[in-house]
Amino acid sequence: VEASSGAVIFGGYDTSKYVGDLVTLPIVQSSDGKQRLNVDWTSLTISTAAGTVDYTPSYLPYPACMDTGYSKTVLGNDVYDQFANYFGVVRNSNGVDKVSCDLGSGSVNFGFGSTTQVIISVPFSEIAVPNFMDNTGGCVFGFEAAGSNEVISFGDTFLRSVYVLYNYDSYTISLAQSSYAQDCTNCAVTI
Repeated sequence: VEASSGAVIFGGYDTSKYVGDLVTLPIVQSSDGKQRLNVDWTSLTISTAAGTVDYTPSYLPYPACMDTGYSKTVLGNDVYDQFANYFGVVRNSNGVDKVSCDLGSGSVNFGFGSTTQVIISVPFSEIAVPNFMDNTGGCVFGFEAAGSNEVISFGDTFLRSVYVLYNYDSYTISLAQSSYAQDCTNCAVTI
């Protein structure tokens, strides 16, 4: 969140920016029939020191849009309600869903793909976003309920934890857990 710069690479990718395997998934049809950059979302868990709890909704797999143009992650209403309860979300008088800026340690883990699966872990710290929406301070909840919209969209609060490679030629999206700790001067791979 505090980074002052970033990079978009055209025609290649940087192996120093992720850990584990870069898993390639097909782009799938959107739930609303529009052209979107969707992959199959297949699982959802929360992990803490106490263990892992499964929150996978029964309607998965479901197309999830990797939405670089949206700040929050939009979840189905049922999942949002469970997470709002779990994280102690309070809606303020301005209609902003607020959450403690210190959610403790743990992660929300999103699984993608049916044949080959990749799990992306989003630290709790990424879903407590400094509040710039109004003058009440504190933190805003990084998830949002879909409401009547059937599109599930994974925005910045998810994307900061994942390395994404969009390949329009092969109609695929590749995902891996992002890494900010590695540095490499010659890690670019050309597609």
